Amino acid sequence: MTALCAALLFAFITQEAGGATLFLSTSGHDTNNDGSEGYPFVSLTKALSASLAVDTVVVKAGIYDGALNKGLSVNHDLILRAADVPTSNDKVIFDGGDAGGSILTVGAAANVSLSHIIFRRGSGSSIGGGALAITGSAAVTIKYCTVSLTPLSSAVKQKTCKF
Repeated sequence: MTALCAALLFAFITQEAGGATLFLSTSGHDTNNDGSEGYPFVSLTKALSASLAVDTVVVKAGIYDGALNKGLSVNHDLILRAADVPTSNDKVIFDGGDAGGSILTVGAAANVSLSHIIFRRGSGSSIGGGALAITGSAAVTIKYCTVSLTPLSSAVKQKTCKF
């Protein structure tokens, strides 16, 4: 019954978005894979570049770090969400490594939804970002995400948003 409910929820979210669904996994591959569930991408860079307006990027549990998972921009409507509701040992984490800039910048007039993801160790940039930066007239919906901001000082601030 639980699997059926999860499948129905997944189908509803995918249908609601109206676009394609791309997958991201720490065991994926950017060069040889197409972003499908069976052949997921490994980097958010590749998933965002392959996505179009109103697509959904489903992220499987794991820690996503390194140059291909930070300093990214999205300027079109998008849903970015965890594949499953995380447990204590099964989370989606984007780690900026405290290295100069935001993990994700949402710009233009994009409508972006983020769900069940941890963004940590992003650092301030020229546009004042931290782990996430929102520019222009972008609209961002954040559900059940943890955003740990590392400003230029040594203090670390954390905000968990549950809307």
